[in-house]
Amino acid sequence: MKNFFRDRFVYFLDYIGKTDMFLIFMSGGASVLSFFLMMSLYPAQISSLRTVYVQVASSFVGFILAIIISNIDYHHIAKMWKPIAIFSVSV
Repeated sequence: MKNFFRDRFVYFLDYIGKTDMFLIFMSGGASVLSFFLMMSLYPAQISSLRTVYVQVASSFVGFILAIIISNIDYHHIAKMWKPIAIFSVSV
């Protein structure tokens, strides 16, 4: 059981290691900046804490999706251009 978790953790670190770190750092910087901007609006009662919590949660989900999408082979995405175009036009 111990090896199972260790192997999964090593796979996770290897998966993250393949991502574009510049993308992760720039996304993280934008998320931190938006968090501080929303927190600065809270004392003036322009926004609520709920808005800040939603920002933090959506930033976390965005990081996870950015890591997943950055590891998809772009050749595979290029082959799926027809369904993506149909979905984009219909939405």
